[in-house]
Amino acid sequence: MAVSGPSFALLDAIRRATAAAPDGQRLLQQLQARELVEPWCLDSGLLLHGSRIFVPDHGDLRHQVLLLAHAAGHEGTQKTLHRLRAEFYIPRDRALMRDLVRSYTTCQRNKTEAL
Repeated sequence: MAVSGPSFALLDAIRRATAAAPDGQRLLQQLQARELVEPWCLDSGLLLHGSRIFVPDHGDLRHQVLLLAHAAGHEGTQKTLHRLRAEFYIPRDRALMRDLVRSYTTCQRNKTEAL
């Protein structure tokens, strides 16, 4: 059901991006200034929203995480979002995931028609 665990390399990339990306830096500054409260916290260089890892908008990192969740089952937007949200926090994740699923011709070809 859950994403089969992010790799150490992915987690290291998220740590580096959190420190480098403008959105990650802004959130880190807000957290240090105590402007950002629970459920936000910092743990081992990862910015957490509750128990979920925040993925900054840096390079194609968000796309990699979306692909990780989608490749675990190719089950459409809703089920893939559920899998993604078990471990990661990405603002506007619904729109990003919808666009990803729509871009896969295999997923669209196998999609059943809604009545």
